Formats: sequence, structure tokens, C-alpha cells
Amino acid sequence: MTTSFTQRKTSKAIALIFLGLAGLLAGTFNASATHGSCSATIPQTITQSIKICDGNYTVSDVNITGNNVTVACSPGTVLKGIPSAPWPQSSGFRVLADNVTIQGCHMEGFYSAIEAFTGGWKNLTIKENAFFGFDQFPINGVVVINESALVSNNYFKNVSAPWFESTHLQLVENTFEGMPNTINVYMPSPLFTSEIRGNILNAQGSLYPLELTGLQISGAGNALVKENHFEGFYNGLWVVGSMHATIAKNRFKDNGTGVSVLFASPIPLADQSREITENFFQSSKTRDIAITGEIYEHFPSVFISKNTEQDVKGTGIELLVYTTPIIADNIIQLAPEGKYGIRSQLKQHNGVISNNRIQMNANSSGTGMGISVEKTLFAPPTGTMNIKENLIQGTGQGTGIAVKQAKDVQVSQNIVKGFDAPAGGTGISLNDIIGVLVSWNRLQSNFINLYIGNAFDVSVSANDFYIGSPTQAQDSGTNTKWATFDQSTGKVFGNWFSDYFRPVQGCIDTTPLPLGDGFCDTGYYVQPSNVEALAAVHAYNS
Repeated sequence: MTTSFTQRKTSKAIALIFLGLAGLLAGTFNASATHGSCSATIPQTITQSIKICDGNYTVSDVNITGNNVTVACSPGTVLKGIPSAPWPQSSGFRVLADNVTIQGCHMEGFYSAIEAFTGGWKNLTIKENAFFGFDQFPINGVVVINESALVSNNYFKNVSAPWFESTHLQLVENTFEGMPNTINVYMPSPLFTSEIRGNILNAQGSLYPLELTGLQISGAGNALVKENHFEGFYNGLWVVGSMHATIAKNRFKDNGTGVSVLFASPIPLADQSREITENFFQSSKTRDIAITGEIYEHFPSVFISKNTEQDVKGTGIELLVYTTPIIADNIIQLAPEGKYGIRSQLKQHNGVISNNRIQMNANSSGTGMGISVEKTLFAPPTGTMNIKENLIQGTGQGTGIAVKQAKDVQVSQNIVKGFDAPAGGTGISLNDIIGVLVSWNRLQSNFINLYIGNAFDVSVSANDFYIGSPTQAQDSGTNTKWATFDQSTGKVFGNWFSDYFRPVQGCIDTTPLPLGDGFCDTGYYVQPSNVEALAAVHAYNS
């Protein structure tokens, strides 16, 4: 008898249905059952590659022991840990082999979703997964400790302190969101090379935002932190230890402190350099960049350059450690409540602050400072801090450059202008200082261009003291001062005092030329009509 095409098609369909039912029934009892190309069950020990079918699975301490194994999940797969009070105790996958990949899995409710810390396993890849903790007990984490690992394109929600540690780690293009704990991502490796690139770390909506750290890197080694986004943390990025770190092209928004670097190991200078460059900071509440640490005899290097800082509510850049800083080519804009553009309290110093552009704002208390170098007075001499070629724009109150309780500082070739409020506006202020050189600066439109108090071994030369315009000179009146000296011992010579026909208090050497002693005669009034005085000033500048 001849069978029609329709009959053959119907018979084949019925056979496939029975085969599918048989496979499903077998899957109830057989750990290796598959549906086509996927497995409906998860073996307790995985020795070969597996794709897990759609569905909900309870998983606890599954060991991956086969080399070159991929564990992949279908799009609808959800893996859950075993519930226990007060929080989960089980792990999801334990990696015990080389070249393992875990991909595309939704994992929630584990003490640690993935563990790889037994033995020196190589080449672990964790990609395109989603990890979820609990709102009340968010201790679910991912623990990776092996020789080399790639963690990319994963999503972490309410996951406490994912722990990534390896000799070679790539943490690339992941999203970490709302981790209500002290550390968002933790990298405690004692010696490693790492690349942290293109990740989004967002604390918005977390339970304890004031306690959060976005990313903490500890230990020694080389770290590249590049093109990441940090938002809403107490500390966005916290670097602790003695590695060489490059922090570049990241975005920091609405953090307490954007970048905090702690030197905490007595390792020689060459092994402790930090480069913080081309980052964008917005609306930091306390500091954009903070350099702190312990006291050691060596001086670690810090390079802070080409960063843009907007709406700084506290301090743009703060140095609180023995270090050799180069702070150059940064753009810093303070909010009205902002205190400092750059603040250095180094105790010992030997560095450069140069070519920065600092825009002050109308600080309500009048205490804002563009650049402040302080508290180095009683330290042993170690070198010179150079403040040069900076542009500092004020909006009335505050101080452009302040050097106090310090020695061995050079202030040269800066432009400081706009600190013109009678209640408190000063271009350059020097207090309790030893060995300070002020030269070739342009001080323009400040209420007091230069103030010196309780100074010794000070040299003020070749500066341009300039009011700005006839209208401003008239409005400022006779209270506008070129320079005020209080208990100062030093040399003041060769400066240019330019005014607009208003008597202003100046400070120059009035001893007849060419035998001038070079010391300041305070209280001398400089007026254009005083030909002898102007001749002395011009002669010193020639």
C-alpha cells in the first residue's frame, strides 16, 4: 500500500511528540537528560560543556572540574541558591579547572554565585550573566581568585562586595548597581595586573549610600582604571597600597570623594607612582581627588593632569601625604560653597603645581582659596614646591594663592585676578613663611594684590601689580592695596605698580639708586605724580 505525503508527515509528528515525552520523563530521573541541545538538569559535577535549558533551578556547590568547559544558560534560565536563615550559605558554581567559561546565567540568592579560589586555575571567563542579591541581606557575591580572569558584560544588583583577585584580571563593561554595603567591588590582590574599563558603578537607590565605596583596589601591582562611570558613592574609587595605578578618562558624579588614593606600604618611589589624568568630576561633595597615606622616608610620585572638575562643593585636589606631586593642566570650577581648588598639606614636599585653570565662586564665608600650600614649616628641607603658570579667577571674596606655615615655595608666572571684595579679597597671601620667592606674577583687580605676614627670607620681584581699569580703580578707592607687609623681612624689588591716578598703598625700596638695599619700606605711597618713586620702580624693572 502506498503511503501519502500527508500520512508520512503526520506519523513523523506523532513520533516526535512521543520522543519528546520520553525525553522529558527520562529527564526527571536522569541527570544528563537533554532537550535538543540543552540540558534540563544540572549535574553536581560538570566535566564537559553544558547549556542549561529555560526554567528555574535550585543549585548548591556545583563543581566544574573539566578543563575547556563552557557552562551556558538559555535566556529564560534562573539559578537560585538554597534559602537559609539569616542569609544564604551555599555557593553556585565552584571552578576547579582551567579555561572555564560561565555565560548568560541569571543567578540569585547565593552566598557567592561563582567561586574560583582553590588552586591556580587559569583563564576563567565570566560574561553576560546577571547576579542578584537580597534587599534585606545583600551578601550575595562573586568570588574570583585565580591566575587570570575576564569578567565582562555582567549585571550586578544588590550584590555585596564582589571579590575579584587574580594575577591578570580584566573587568570590562559590567554594570554594578545599588549595593547597600561598604564596598561595591573589591579587588584585594597582593600582586596583579588589572584592567578595569568601561564599567558602570551606580549607588543610586542603595540603602546606605554614605557608607559605600564604588571600587576598592588594594595591594601591589599595575592597575589601569579607564572609562568607567562612578555615581553616588561615599568614595567612588579607592586605591590602597603600593601599586602603579593609571586612572584615566573616568566620569565621577555626585560622590563624596571621587578618587581617594592611600599610600600604605614602605615600597620605593618607583613602585608607587599614580597617574590620574583626563577624568571628569561633577558635583563632588567633599573632594574630587584626595591623596593620603602613611609617613615613610621615600616620596611616592603622583601625576594629576588634564582633569576637568565642575561644581566642586569642597576641594578639587587635596594632598595629605609625603609625596612628589605634579599637578598640571587641570580645569577646576568651584561651587559657591567650595573651599579649595588645590590644597597641599604635604609636611615634606618637592613638586610642581602648574598650568591649572581655577574658577572660584562667591564663597559665602570668604574663605575660599584657589591654591593653598600649608603646614610644611617645621619639616626638614626636601626640595621646592613650585606654583607656576596657573590662572586663578575670583569672583570677589577669597584668596587666589595662599602659602602659610610653609617654606621653600616658589610662586611664579601666575595670573590671579578678581578677588576684589573689600570684606576679604586677596591675590597672593603669605603667612608664617620661610624662603618663599614671588616673581613674574600678574596680580590684577584684587582688593589686596599681595599680603605678607610674619615672613623671613622672602623675595618679591618682577611682578605686575595692576588694578585693571579706571572705573574699577575709582570704585575701589584708596583702600585698594598693592601690597601689605606685616613683620616681614625680605627683598622687594623690580616690581611694576600700575594704577589709574589713585593713591594706593605700595611697598618698594625707596633707598636712592643705584645703592638700594633691596629691603621693603612699608607704607610708602606710589603715585604717578611722584616722578622719583616711579623712576625707581622703572629702573628696577629695566
